[in-house]
Amino acid sequence: MDLLIGASLVILGLLIGSFLNVVIYRYPQGKSIVFPSSHCPKCETALKWYHNIPLFSYIFLGGKCAFCKEKISFRYPFVELLTAVLFLLSFLMVGFTYTLIFYIVFVILALLIAFIDYDEKIIPNLFLLLILINAFAYFLYNVLTIEGYDYWLHVIGFFAGFVPFWLIRLVASKYYQREALGFGDVKYMGVIGFFLGWQKVILIVLIASLLGSIIELILIGMKKKERGEEFAFGPYLVFGSLIAMLYGDIIINFYLKLFNIG
Repeated sequence: MDLLIGASLVILGLLIGSFLNVVIYRYPQGKSIVFPSSHCPKCETALKWYHNIPLFSYIFLGGKCAFCKEKISFRYPFVELLTAVLFLLSFLMVGFTYTLIFYIVFVILALLIAFIDYDEKIIPNLFLLLILINAFAYFLYNVLTIEGYDYWLHVIGFFAGFVPFWLIRLVASKYYQREALGFGDVKYMGVIGFFLGWQKVILIVLIASLLGSIIELILIGMKKKERGEEFAFGPYLVFGSLIAMLYGDIIINFYLKLFNIG
């Protein structure tokens, strides 16, 4: 049964990942995410259904458009596969439960934020609002179903995420005389703090800072970026959040035991 559910979630993840690619590309441009149907961004020829099978069409077509033979970005199959993997990991962590719904919704919205922010350096308020609604539903579910649930975990989490980042943005922007941290990042941390709780806010910041430092240094070393060039911190916060959501309790408990705390 678990194998069937896992396989179904992988297929669902691939399908939703394909749709996320459309939203990531069209939403920042203000285009409809429904019309027109999927088409090649180069030659604009409408794709047949068999050209649009998640992951497999990319492999069978050799990563090229079936019509103009232009190279298709690896981003498309990557987002599809990543969505499927995160759906499966969510299931493996929490099982076929109501919590899985909240996790999957967050995965979808988080990936949209990560890739749109990477491309455009903006975090759309719509997606932040949807994450907040999902977080509030998750909060209510836990309060109503778990006796003695610590709801302050979420309330403190919101302020633990929002206030420090707001202060960092305020001070750094005044010091550098330019926007040093996007307000979207500030709002995101407040929302994610409410969703996952204050302990995981700390973990998210640590993971995001580590990931950001390593990847940006690699990009500079590969001459893909210039030293001091502006970069989007949102994607690193998102992937830090995904790690914290899936494995945060394990990581935190490991360090508490390691240092004999708690």
